[in-house]
Amino acid sequence: MEQNTEILFMQTRLIRLASEEWNLPIDKVIALFQKENVLGYIRNCYGIFHCEGDEAVLEDVAELL
Repeated sequence: MEQNTEILFMQTRLIRLASEEWNLPIDKVIALFQKENVLGYIRNCYGIFHCEGDEAVLEDVAELL
């Protein structure tokens, strides 16, 4: 699978996971991620993040926010 596709899948999984963990609607999570450039952060850190589980990455994102 192409790396850009893998990054998109990770971003999507993290949006859904954040929605579930933080009890927020998906549109609110997307707005927050866009405002804080979380999707860019995930893209930039993908080299490290792809070795970790989604829960660990979400914890890192929560610290960023």
